[in-house]
Amino acid sequence: MQRIIVPYLFWSGFYLISKSIIFLMNDHTSKIQKLFFAPLAIILFGAASYHLYFLPLLANRTLLLCLANYFSQKQNSLALLSLFSVLSIVVYQLLLTSNNSFDLDTYTAFDKVLDSTSATSWNYSILRILLVNLSWILRCLPYFLISILLNRFLLQNNYKWLYKQQTAVLLFFGFLSINIMGENFIPSAVNEIAIAFLLLLWGISISHYFKDNKNNAVITNLGLCSFGIYLIHPLVKSVVEIIIIKLIPPLTQSVSLTSILVYSVSSFLISWVLVAVLLKNKVFSQYM
Repeated sequence: MQRIIVPYLFWSGFYLISKSIIFLMNDHTSKIQKLFFAPLAIILFGAASYHLYFLPLLANRTLLLCLANYFSQKQNSLALLSLFSVLSIVVYQLLLTSNNSFDLDTYTAFDKVLDSTSATSWNYSILRILLVNLSWILRCLPYFLISILLNRFLLQNNYKWLYKQQTAVLLFFGFLSINIMGENFIPSAVNEIAIAFLLLLWGISISHYFKDNKNNAVITNLGLCSFGIYLIHPLVKSVVEIIIIKLIPPLTQSVSLTSILVYSVSSFLISWVLVAVLLKNKVFSQYM
């Protein structure tokens, strides 16, 4: 538990300080007040930085490990996993369509349930925490179950087809097609999950061709830095935005392929370099 709480508190405090400095530099004092207005949201719901709201999900790992252990002991686990995977997708779709999913603006979930309660402030806070975590679990459950299902299926069947060039091409174009047009034809939950797993399978498929590559050290380093990049990139994006506004103002006046590439590629590379340097430090490496 310490390995979860300490990095979480470190990054929450780090982003509170860094965001405050950035807001001060841009004369956005109102945003600073909003940042510190809701301590519960800062500690548990990611108000310090928008992507940190996923970290409390690590506290639910015991439930997920129990489920994984349960399915591993069942002989007919493929049938059970398939059934529960479908049910979890249906529940997630209902969560989205009913507008009960986690709202990053208000840091709440199941708003209608919260609005109907007449509980005290303390009980309201507890209920709010439970409902937010329930929303997160329902959102992650399809990914968790389908991951176990895919792993079991690949282990029980010949998976060499996954490493064929034709498979890699089909997975890549399937990912592009659904990513571009999927939301117009299929439910949002199915669209979101399909994009994620097609990209995952494509990554596994092409990884076969990088095993003996001379650039394997670069790929290994990227893998080691990936979580740190995930944690630090919002701050880097804010700094890159300030620099681009100062140096290349026309680039920020409209959204274009050039502006997106400059913004995203520079943010990614700077984040990668920073994390690679910080990982060499014994103090900072334990938080990444």
